[in-house]
Amino acid sequence: MFRATRYIYDNLRRYKDIILMTKYIIFRHGQTDWNKNDLILGHTDIPLNDAGKLQAMRIREKLSDKKAPDVIFSSDLQRCVQTAEIVYPNRKIIKTKLLREMNFGIYEGKNRWEVRKTNRRLFDEILDNPHHPLHLFTPLPEGESFAEAFQRLLKFLLQADKKYHGKQIALFTHGDITKSIFKINQMPVPEIRHGSFFCFDFDAETMSFADFEF
Repeated sequence: MFRATRYIYDNLRRYKDIILMTKYIIFRHGQTDWNKNDLILGHTDIPLNDAGKLQAMRIREKLSDKKAPDVIFSSDLQRCVQTAEIVYPNRKIIKTKLLREMNFGIYEGKNRWEVRKTNRRLFDEILDNPHHPLHLFTPLPEGESFAEAFQRLLKFLLQADKKYHGKQIALFTHGDITKSIFKINQMPVPEIRHGSFFCFDFDAETMSFADFEF
């Protein structure tokens, strides 16, 4: 189990009377052409490519013997919606901006390696350095910080749990907003590939996350 930081906890203390025991399955969307070409992709609305559609179909096959979730949410960006529609065909998909990827500001559409090469201090010393005091709280120019992206996710989790308490909820979202869970909780960030998923419980009383078996 890993706990949210005091910064996040204090901002959401007003929800302490809500005990959340809802199961979440969080999916990363399939590949797009921008992903394939190492272009930074945040709020720009790019569709899945053929590889991404195949990744979604493989998820559907992998989950064919599993109980379907009670409710399905997706980022409103089409790469997530398309993935959700392939994985769970003929199901209602509830779209929300709260599950969007981080906003990468002026770096949207630029090659990620070139951006890092020309902004070494920002990335090497701050954004990629978990020991830097501003690691989580430094926004990208005209974009978001990891903390801001994570607060969007937390806002969604609390809203969803109030309405669907005790249910199993599928979330189709993005790579960096998923990584924000681990970063905020000072945990090693695993590789989160396109077309992958993992499961967690979220408890608002302790602001904690824990794995569960799907």
